[in-house]
Amino acid sequence: MTDTKNSNQKSAISTVAIVLLLGLSAFLGYNNYQKSQIISEQNTEMTELDKVKIELEGEFEEALTDLEAMKGDNEELNALIETQKEELTAQKNKIAKLIRSKKSLKSVRAELETMKVNYQNAMAQITQLQAEKEALVSENMQLNQAKGEVEAALNQEVANVSNLTSEKAVLVSQKEDLEKVKADLAAKVTVASVIKVGDVTVTGWKTRKSGKSVKKKYARNIDHLKICFNTTTNNVVEPGHEMFYVRIINPQGETIAVEEMGSGVFKNSTTGDEIRYTQVKELDYNRDQAIYCFNWKQSTAFAKGGYKVEVYNKGYLAGNGTFLLK
Repeated sequence: MTDTKNSNQKSAISTVAIVLLLGLSAFLGYNNYQKSQIISEQNTEMTELDKVKIELEGEFEEALTDLEAMKGDNEELNALIETQKEELTAQKNKIAKLIRSKKSLKSVRAELETMKVNYQNAMAQITQLQAEKEALVSENMQLNQAKGEVEAALNQEVANVSNLTSEKAVLVSQKEDLEKVKADLAAKVTVASVIKVGDVTVTGWKTRKSGKSVKKKYARNIDHLKICFNTTTNNVVEPGHEMFYVRIINPQGETIAVEEMGSGVFKNSTTGDEIRYTQVKELDYNRDQAIYCFNWKQSTAFAKGGYKVEVYNKGYLAGNGTFLLK
């Protein structure tokens, strides 16, 4: 009985030991499996990291090559490319550091994608700047071409204006010559049309209370002068009214003039000077010889001495004479 009991106890202990051994074996087997899985995953991840590293180097070198190829004459664009190269290098170094520190593949991939996106954005910005620069260059070329065309047209216009100015100067000179010739001819015609007068005489007269006028020689007895002259024949002049300006010059060399009695000023056609006249007479000229007389009476006494008298027609001296008052 005792032996049977001991035998059962041993059998139970053996069973428990076997179960424990089986459980430990299963645990150790599962633990080894887990470790094997982790090691496998780690090996896989290390392999992927190596691939990422290779991909990183390839992407980086290709990006540097592309950026360098986009350099040109634009300093602003070149500066932007250099800045992008520096940023790209910094991102590449950051990812390489993550790979060396065996960071998770996910985080490394995320950084690599960030680098790619930043690079693509930079390339888009650089491409836009290049396009804008090319557009500006094209516009500048068009503007320069338009400027050249405008300058050429302007130069041609200046040349045309210069030619026109020269031609105008020639025409003006010719016109001035013609006007001078015309003026000379007109002057000659005017001179030729001057009606000469002769026998210019002046006598002193005194009007008596009876109304009858008698001739006097002494200045103190004279109250008016009688001026006479005869016209000559001039076939150049058309018949009609002619103006004759008479100047009476006193012994002091002054022109006797009283505006209230019809005195005034006329222009000397020879000198262009203005000359005072004593009296003007409008006569009806018929191309024939005729004697014309008129009186000059003034409120002041006449001075004694030698007098001159001048008769003008068309501004030219037509005749003259002298007289003496004692």
